[in-house]
Amino acid sequence: WADPAPKNIIIFQGDGMGFAHAKLTQIFNTGGTTTPLTFQNTALFPYQASMTHNNASNQTTDSAASATAMATGVKVSNGVLSVRTPGNGGDMPTVLEILKGRGKSTGLVTVGTDLLDASPAAYGAHVSSRSDRTGIFSDYMNGSQPNVLFGGTTGEINETTATGKGYSIVRNTTDVNNLNANSVSKVLGHWNSSNEPALSTLTNKALDILDNNPNGFFLFVENEEVDEGAHANSRTRVVNGVTSLLGAIDATLAWKGNRNDTLILVLGDHETGGLTIGSGPYTQGTLPNVTWSTGGHTSTPIGVYALGPNASMVSGTIDNTDIFNIVTTVPEPATLGLGAMTGLLLLRRRRAA
Repeated sequence: WADPAPKNIIIFQGDGMGFAHAKLTQIFNTGGTTTPLTFQNTALFPYQASMTHNNASNQTTDSAASATAMATGVKVSNGVLSVRTPGNGGDMPTVLEILKGRGKSTGLVTVGTDLLDASPAAYGAHVSSRSDRTGIFSDYMNGSQPNVLFGGTTGEINETTATGKGYSIVRNTTDVNNLNANSVSKVLGHWNSSNEPALSTLTNKALDILDNNPNGFFLFVENEEVDEGAHANSRTRVVNGVTSLLGAIDATLAWKGNRNDTLILVLGDHETGGLTIGSGPYTQGTLPNVTWSTGGHTSTPIGVYALGPNASMVSGTIDNTDIFNIVTTVPEPATLGLGAMTGLLLLRRRRAA
């Protein structure tokens, strides 16, 4: 592999976001002109693909199974988070854990839901059921310990436990803005939906904290409202969710500037709602007519948009399990030093186990 491995890796996820959800937002923003959304713009995100995402039984996935496939490279049953099911139920290393093992800082950020929901949990926890929220929080605290944990509040989050593990606690936008990114190493932010900070605010603060590490970082950023809106067949909520994600992406591109060491992926985990957009003409600021085939998930392929090192692996049609390889691929051993070769061989042995 000729290209350098990415120093920084950022995954943006619109939960439930398919091609039509992005198109709906693009139509609302532009009236259906050819002006693309940020991640649709091939000048910014030159590598784009269609992604399949069924679960281990080749049935329609839920968020847990799809996030696990991306985080571990292995298909599992619905409801399972990063343990081998079907199989022996053993823990599978996630990209967050692997990259932490390479000396990188890590972070999980979500809005529209809480920290213990399926998508972020797949990267930082190992439980046989996504409903085991106490187990998820325990794995965060006693296992993966991401440097940044930002998301909604829930009864299973114990601040005493978190502070005992070295986490600073923030509870609202003011706390986030006042956080000294140069002095904090681990932070837990959680809040009620009524005072949830903007995703762009959370992403900016996460970047400010994580980029202090000279070895780089891994960051997962999610907006759940796309999925929630599609489950409710609400065009407005879908557009609000995608727009929120766009704000975080734009903030990250501003942070990135001209640096070429950062892999950025924008994707969904599955399609929700079976959304189809009616024909034009369209008017800017007006939601077009749409039809929904369901209030649940579908197997319709979704989009992946990429820039940076390893982004060329995003092409044609890929599967959600391919995200693991795109994120973790390093140069071939012939171009590596002894220490890096040893790490790669250990990784391959772990993946084969």
